[in-house]
Amino acid sequence: MTTGYAPAVQKKTLSSRQAKLARWVQAQFSYQDSADEATLNPVSSDASARRYYRIISSESAHYSVQDLYNESATATAFQKEQADKIRLIVVDAPPATEDSQMFVHIAQQWSSAGIRVPAVYASNYPDGFLLLEDLGDCLLQEALDTCTANTLYQHAFSIINHIQKQPANGLPRYDPRFIHQELSLYPHWFLGQLLDISLTKEEAAQLNDLFAQVTEAMIQQPQVTIHRDFHSRNLMICPQGEIGVIDFQGAMTGPLLYDPVSLLKDCYIQWPEHQIQQWLKQYASLLPLTPSLDFSDIQHWFDLTGLQRHLKCLGIFSRLWLRDGKTEYLKDIPNTLNYILATCDRYDSLHFYSQWLKARALPALESVLGTKQGNIGD
Repeated sequence: MTTGYAPAVQKKTLSSRQAKLARWVQAQFSYQDSADEATLNPVSSDASARRYYRIISSESAHYSVQDLYNESATATAFQKEQADKIRLIVVDAPPATEDSQMFVHIAQQWSSAGIRVPAVYASNYPDGFLLLEDLGDCLLQEALDTCTANTLYQHAFSIINHIQKQPANGLPRYDPRFIHQELSLYPHWFLGQLLDISLTKEEAAQLNDLFAQVTEAMIQQPQVTIHRDFHSRNLMICPQGEIGVIDFQGAMTGPLLYDPVSLLKDCYIQWPEHQIQQWLKQYASLLPLTPSLDFSDIQHWFDLTGLQRHLKCLGIFSRLWLRDGKTEYLKDIPNTLNYILATCDRYDSLHFYSQWLKARALPALESVLGTKQGNIGD
C-alpha cells in the first residue's frame, strides 16, 4: 500500500544508505561543473520499506541511462536545458523485503501493453535502487469528488480490465495458503497486539469459519492478473490527464473482483453504499457474464473479497503503528472496519461476526484510539 508521490521536502542529513543511494544517482549523471550535483528530496514513503526521492538537478547536468527497453542495451543521453523539464523519481527499495526486478519486469510488460506506468531509466538490483519517470504529484484520491468520480472510475475500470488481460508470466498465485497468510495479520496485529484481545476457543473457531467463507469465495472466481493494491493512492493523474499506475510490484494471479473492490471500497475514501453499488454494476457491464455467472455472483465475490482485504488491512495498519512507528494509518481504521461491519451485516452467514465486533472490538478500539468511534457501524 503506497501513499503515492507527494511534493518534495528538503532533508538536510543523510543516513549511510541514503548517502549510498545519492552516490549511485550521482553516477548516472555527468556534470559540466564539478560543483554541480543532483539533490535528493524526499517524497512520501508508503506502507512498505520503500522510500521515494525526487531529483533536483542543475541546468548543466547531462544524464545517461541504460535503455531497459532496448535489447541492444545501448545508452541514451540528453541535455537538460532547464532543471524543471525532466522529472525523475529515485526509489530506495531494500532488496531484503522489496522485489525491484519484479517491478521492472511488470513495468516493461504493462507499458508495452499500453498501461500507463512510470518508465524505468536505470536500476541497481543488488542495492535495490531504481531511477524512474516522475508521474507528478496528483493522486487520484485528490482528484476525486462528486463531479469527477464517475469519469475517473470509468477510466480506472478500463485499466483494471486491461491489467486482467495481461499474461501471468510467472506471477505468484493468490492461493488459499497466501489468503490465510494475509488473514493471519488480523488476529495477530489488530485483535491481539492493538486491541489486546485474546480469543477463546469458540471465538477462534468462529473466526476460522469466517476465513473459510472468504477463502471459498475468492478461489471460486475466475483467476486473472491483478495489481493487488489498486486504490486511490496508487493511481496518479498525470500531467497529460491520463491515469498512471504505480506500486504494482506485488501483482499476482488472483480473484477477478480483487482490484475492483480495492478501488471502490478504498480504505482511504468513503462513498455512499448506493454509489458503490452503481459503480459495481458499471464495472460488471464490462464482464462477459453468462447464465452460470450473473450479478449476484459478482456482488457476493465483491463483498467477500473486500472482507478479506479489509481484515488484512486492519492488521497492516496496526503493525505499521506498533512495529514501524507509522501513526498516519490509524485514522483509516474506522472506515476500514465499517466496510467489514457492513459486509457481515449483509449476509446471514456472517452476521454473527458483526455482532462480535460490536460487542468486543469496538469498545477496545475506542479505548486505544482515545476517542468515541460513534460512526462505526452506524
